[in-house]
Amino acid sequence: MAGHIDTHVLIGAPLELTWRLANTQENDRRHSPDGKGHELVAEDPARNARTLRIVTPPDAGGREWSYFVERILDPERHTAYARRWGNPHFRYSVALWVYREEPGGRSSIRSVQDFEMTDDAPVDDDGMAEIILGGTRRALQHTKEFVEAEAAAATV
Repeated sequence: MAGHIDTHVLIGAPLELTWRLANTQENDRRHSPDGKGHELVAEDPARNARTLRIVTPPDAGGREWSYFVERILDPERHTAYARRWGNPHFRYSVALWVYREEPGGRSSIRSVQDFEMTDDAPVDDDGMAEIILGGTRRALQHTKEFVEAEAAAATV
């Protein structure tokens, strides 16, 4: 069996602003309460890719999760592909982030993630789906608030 999540957020800002602000290293740092949870370890401008080392805040069970993420941006299609590795409890983990223009000058970000946990992982696929979904929703909400604040400041 494998885990799957699919969630999205609607943002009160135009697509190009959302895309630009959501895909900055500064935004990566904001997802961690101490600003240190997302460490840039490599960049590959030719592939429009960057690799981050992630250390999550403790989950409900008190566990921190550590892993690497390679994120490849496709600005033409407003999509980002990510793969997670470096944590022995994941057999695989991939994500697709889709940014879309919405009516009324708004935009949306959709995150679809698929993964599978190993047999000796401290949580099963369903348990990890809850953890990833909660973290993704928090990250999307932070991005929404950040982008909307920037959009409001630009119109003042």
